[in-house]
Amino acid sequence: MESAIKTVVGVFLKSSKGKENLGGKEFQSLVKSQLKNILTGSEDNEAVKNMREQLDNNQDGKVSFQEYMSLVGYLAQAVSEQRCLEAETPEETPVQESQAQAAANVQAQPQQAEPKAETDKKKEEEKPAAEEKKPKEETNKKVEQEGAKAEEKKAEEKKAEANQVLENKAEEKKVEANQAVENKAEEKKVEVNQAVEKKVEANQAVEKKVEANQAVEKRVEEKKAEENKAEEKNIKEEAS
Repeated sequence: MESAIKTVVGVFLKSSKGKENLGGKEFQSLVKSQLKNILTGSEDNEAVKNMREQLDNNQDGKVSFQEYMSLVGYLAQAVSEQRCLEAETPEETPVQESQAQAAANVQAQPQQAEPKAETDKKKEEEKPAAEEKKPKEETNKKVEQEGAKAEEKKAEEKKAEANQVLENKAEEKKVEANQAVENKAEEKKVEVNQAVEKKVEANQAVEKKVEANQAVEKRVEEKKAEENKAEEKNIKEEAS
């Protein structure tokens, strides 16, 4: 058993090339190379694809190790049931064949007419058995129908769950995209505000420089005016 388990795991790892899942091509190659002797339709690509889709419970387009083990379990059960059936129906020996042939010959011989009373009695005895068999058949049919409905409901639930997962992922992607756009817009707004602030600061610096230059020019003009007044005063004094 230990070697069989190692073989099952080794086949999966070899086919998946060390990955956690089997893709479509890897799964198809595994079925054709490893299961062609016990699985019918292993050479039919469409049949193999349908089998992969049935195993793919989470609808991700891949076959995980757990889903792969479901296939192994199903095949093991099918092989076990076939072996049990073969064991329950052994080949007939020559003696058994002779007895069966003799019984067939006896049944094939014309039977004598039974008395009418015994015939009616036999019919009456067979009637309850037939009536009893009919409800059992109806019950079995009803159980099969309920089982089919349960399987269909289970499949619908899995499909709904898968759709819900896809919708949730799509909603998450949408939220992430909106958040990214908002973040980008906020960053751009901050950059613009910073640029405006720098421009305002630059304008203020220019204004201060202009004011400083104007103050210097005014001071120079005032100094020059004072010097002119002093010179005029000196000239008048010299003239007098």
